[in-house]
Amino acid sequence: MKLTDLIPGRSLQSKHAEAVEALRAAELAHAQAALAVESAGDGDKASLKSLETATKRLRDARQRVDDLAAAIDAQRRRDEDEARASAEAERERRWREVEKHTAAREQAAKDAEKHVAGLVKAIGSLHEASAAIWNASPVPLPPDAALLDRGMIDGAIRAAAIKAGLDLGLGVLPFPADVPTLSERVADANAYVGQVRSGRRTVSGQDADAF
Repeated sequence: MKLTDLIPGRSLQSKHAEAVEALRAAELAHAQAALAVESAGDGDKASLKSLETATKRLRDARQRVDDLAAAIDAQRRRDEDEARASAEAERERRWREVEKHTAAREQAAKDAEKHVAGLVKAIGSLHEASAAIWNASPVPLPPDAALLDRGMIDGAIRAAAIKAGLDLGLGVLPFPADVPTLSERVADANAYVGQVRSGRRTVSGQDADAF
């Protein structure tokens, strides 16, 4: 291989193509030189010298083609090794990312379990407090306005979950922005109870159905 082959800017493939063309020219020149010797006879020194030169050039041309072919093959193997190493590095990077997300998901699951347990406890306390209000009230309170009906409480909880973005097949809200939060709903119900207690609101027998 020539030192110029190491200069960047031209691909080995283009150099190999040029070397193949040069080899064809060398083969033709060698054939012509051999034919000249045959025509002139073995004693013609000029023809023999030309054949010797053509033979050397042919040998060099073949060697150059072989060297460039070997260089191309070596480059191909290097490229394949680099691509394989790059792919393996990318694969390892993505697996590390997966491991990071699996750790985050495990922690999220633990947090969700903790919050779900807290939610169950809070809902239980909400039901208990609502039942206690019903039992302690000296007047029968309407379950809807005072939010004492268990089904209404659960409905308010479902609406609050949907409003907060919890999608567990709970349905949809046509106008979520207009739906009060659970704490707002309970605050309104407590305000109603307070109004009944202060006498600012009266309760008829029809309003207070059995709880």
